[in-house]
Amino acid sequence: MLTVVAWWVARSISQWGPYFAERTPGAAAVAMLGALGLMCPVAYVYMRTKPKARYDASLVQTVIVLPIVISGVVLFGFGFVGELLAGLREEMRSLERELQRKSDK
Repeated sequence: MLTVVAWWVARSISQWGPYFAERTPGAAAVAMLGALGLMCPVAYVYMRTKPKARYDASLVQTVIVLPIVISGVVLFGFGFVGELLAGLREEMRSLERELQRKSDK
């Protein structure tokens, strides 16, 4: 099943390019859904292999939710740093233009 999904994603990823480019909500959605998709089998194996007496439902919920939250926070952090760098670059360009204008006079 996982092989079929991987084959389908690899075959159609070129068609999805514009939707999942940098700075789009689609990229964040893919990261969060990917985290969910990777952790669901882990939670399933835990639920099936743990004896009922030692089973902890809150652990299963944490295993499913925590990677989604972490990927969202990491993506937010990268976006914040990217916007900060873009602002600094624009400020540097405006200072360079001002210096160039003053040196031309």
